[in-house]
Amino acid sequence: MNRSKLSAAVVAVLLGAGSALAAQTKGTPVAEPIVEAGGSQSLEAQREAVVAAFEPGERFAELDEAGRGSVLASFERMQALLGGRDIGQLTAEEKVALFNEQSDLNGVLTDAEADSRITCKRNRTVNSRISNTECHTVAEWDRRRERARKLMDMNKRSVTCTADSNGSFSACQ
Repeated sequence: MNRSKLSAAVVAVLLGAGSALAAQTKGTPVAEPIVEAGGSQSLEAQREAVVAAFEPGERFAELDEAGRGSVLASFERMQALLGGRDIGQLTAEEKVALFNEQSDLNGVLTDAEADSRITCKRNRTVNSRISNTECHTVAEWDRRRERARKLMDMNKRSVTCTADSNGSFSACQ
C-alpha cells in the first residue's frame, strides 16, 4: 500500500513539473526571422535592408568582412534556389535547401545583431564622487575585456621581483 502511494506521489510530482515547464516555455517569445524567403518583402529588398544595416551604428555593424561575405553568399544561394519562382513552385528538396539556407543566414544575422547592441556602464573615478557613462557595443566590450586580460597576462610574465634578506621586495624588473 505504501509503495502505491509513493508511486502515485512521484507520478503527480513529475506531471506537475512537466506542466510547469510547458507553461514556462509557452510564454517565451520566439525570435522573428530577420530574412524570410516567402515574406511580404522580396528577397532583393530584404538583402538591400541587411546590407544597409552593415553601416556603423546600425543593426549589423559588428559583422566582420568574412561574416558579411557569408551573408551575401547566402542571399545569392537563396536567389539561385528560387530562380524567380514562388516558393509553392519549388520541389520538396529545394524547399528544404531554401529553409536551411534561410535558417543559417538568420543565425548569423541574429548573432551579429546581439553583438551590435549598445550597452552602457557607469564608472566612478577613483577618489571622486563623479561618475561617467561609457557606451559601446557588446562586441567592443568583449574586445576591451580580452585586451585587458592579455595585457595583464603579459605583465604577469614580464615582471620579476627579488626579495632582500628582510623579506621585502627590493627590485622588480
